[in-house]
Order: sequence, then C-alpha cells, then structure tokens
Amino acid sequence: MRTEGLVMTQLMEKHSKNKDILVLCKQIRNYYKNTQPILVDIIKGKTIDLDQNQFEQIWKAGEKSFLYYSDESESKWNKLFLEHINASVNAYTKLLRERQDDDIAYFTFRALPELVNLAKAYQTLDNN
Repeated sequence: MRTEGLVMTQLMEKHSKNKDILVLCKQIRNYYKNTQPILVDIIKGKTIDLDQNQFEQIWKAGEKSFLYYSDESESKWNKLFLEHINASVNAYTKLLRERQDDDIAYFTFRALPELVNLAKAYQTLDNN
C-alpha cells in the first residue's frame, strides 16, 4: 500500500497544476519519508514480498492510469487517493489490533494521526 501511495503521489506531482494538490503531495511524500525508518525497523528480519518486478508493475500500472489525467478529471484522482489513504488508516488500525508490541504501537500511533490529517486535507481540498 505504501508503494502504491508513493507512486500515486509522484504521478500526481508530475501531472497536476493545482498548487494545493502539489502542497499536499509534498506533505504525503514527507509522511512516507518520515515513517519509513520506523517501518523498516519493525520488519527487520522479515521477508518483504515486493520485489523489483512487482514494483515496476505497480509503477507501470500507475503511469498507464495517469495517461488520462487532466484538470477535468483531477477530482476523480483526488477521490481515489483519499480512498487509498483511508484504506491505509484501516490497515494500520488492523495491524495495531492484531499486534500489541511496542514497535507496532509506536509506528501506528505516529503513522495513523498523520494519515488521518492527510485524509482530512484531501477532503477539504475536494470540498473547495
């Protein structure tokens, strides 16, 4: 999910001309950057199923989808990204419920509020 979110963010930054969206994309990129070290520490020693080929598939699928990005369809992309953020909130909440160790708690209590704030920012953007 984080890979998809980062790909969507980078593609929105590339295609959007909306200053508010570009500011929000920067916040999202910072979110991923700031929470990545904690996540990497939590999964240390565990197998990550995403390999380079899978990453390239996600990237190519994202690029293909954004071929049809336009100022007129921007609202559709914003709603899709908001759905992605809300799915991430649900995934982190589920992770927190399933695992009660300190590493997960620290990660989710740091990551969840930022995701919720990003979702609210996107909702506000869509309402304007």
